[in-house]
Amino acid sequence: MTAQIPDKVYHGSSEYNLIGYKGDNLPTPQTYGIKPVMWSTACYRGYVATYAVQKSGLFLSSLHIGRLDTDSAWVAINGVEPETVYEEGYSVSAANPGERVMKRWEDGRIYNNLNLPTYFSGGILVGRVFIRELYVHMGFGKPYQYETVLELLFHEGHMVDLIDRSEQAAAWRARVIADHEAQQRRIDGYVGNEPLDKLNDRSEAPRDERLKGIEWRFSLDYSEWFGEY
Repeated sequence: MTAQIPDKVYHGSSEYNLIGYKGDNLPTPQTYGIKPVMWSTACYRGYVATYAVQKSGLFLSSLHIGRLDTDSAWVAINGVEPETVYEEGYSVSAANPGERVMKRWEDGRIYNNLNLPTYFSGGILVGRVFIRELYVHMGFGKPYQYETVLELLFHEGHMVDLIDRSEQAAAWRARVIADHEAQQRRIDGYVGNEPLDKLNDRSEAPRDERLKGIEWRFSLDYSEWFGEY
């Protein structure tokens, strides 16, 4: 599995990653009858959105969509037609190994400058300054992986409160690191004393717990994330 590309949120002069939300009416491609399909292993849901907080209001700024379901079609949003995105890179020449060949390909379509006001009621959790040492190769980033974490609360599209969750995220991070170190000590204690297959049997979580862990990694519903912190 692969870490997923997060949505972006601009607040003040800073860019944040959207790491969670709860509530109603946060616009997505489906809001406009557009049905994305898997874009890549880094974007299973098929799109990346950008939102902006302007004058205490939450706006949808852009939508970058990779591919559409066969029964869906590109349509204008707020009078804006999607523009084809092109990427450039290099590949190795089949005829001459070692020679790099320039390539250009389509990489979905993007709706720019939408500037659409939302009527979102609920909360958006955003983070910035990702801690690379805590990267997990699965799902979306979680609060403990960011130095700064803010909760933005909205009512019908207007921001009504801002809560700094950075200290709670730091407490969560400390617990994750402590748990990891304890697990490492456990592994170090086994190595050389017992067969590795016994170590794997003892350290592997039950299947149901592993599935719940995967589901949690891909979830953006942060309703219960701060209960212990």
